[in-house]
Amino acid sequence: MAYEHKPGQGTLGKAKTKTKDTSPDLTGKIKLPDGQEYWLSGWIKKASNGGEFYSLSLGQPVQPVAEVYSAAHQPFVRPTPSPSAVSKLDDSDGDIPF
Repeated sequence: MAYEHKPGQGTLGKAKTKTKDTSPDLTGKIKLPDGQEYWLSGWIKKASNGGEFYSLSLGQPVQPVAEVYSAAHQPFVRPTPSPSAVSKLDDSDGDIPF
C-alpha cells in the first residue's frame, strides 16, 4: 500500500528528471484540508542577498490511476449516420458525376 498524506500535509523530493532550466528542481504531492490531493512543484532560487529560497507552485489535482486508465481506454463507438446523410450518398439514378 502506498503512503497516504494526512490532510494539510505533503511531500517534496528532488525531481527525477530536469529536462530544461525551467523544469522544477523538486516535485511531490500535497493533500489539502478538504482531502483533495494536488501536484506540487518547487524551484531553488537565488535571493538578491546571495542566499537561497524555494519557489512553489500548486499543480493540477491528482487523479487516481483507475480514473486515468478508464478515461484513456474508452471503447470506440462508431457514430451512426443520420438518415439524411445516408440519402445524400444514395445515387439511385446511376449517373456517374465525372
